[in-house]
Amino acid sequence: MYVDKQSICDIRSLPFIQVTRTFCTVCGSSISHKSAAFGDATAVQTGNLHHYFKDLKVSAEFFTKNRWSAFGPISGALQKETM
Repeated sequence: MYVDKQSICDIRSLPFIQVTRTFCTVCGSSISHKSAAFGDATAVQTGNLHHYFKDLKVSAEFFTKNRWSAFGPISGALQKETM
């Protein structure tokens, strides 16, 4: 996986919050995103990096109100409908 300046994209989402997304320059997969809504944190799309995170325990799930009905909650993880 390789990331350079060309793989970073700034977009505006509703309600006009700037979101910076980072993509792999090899395969185009989304890697992470940042916005003021997350403060100093960066959201990482761990599903695209599963081989690095497969042995880590999930401690919390956010935005569970938007969870796809095919997936249930992760056992033992804190469940939050919002941040």
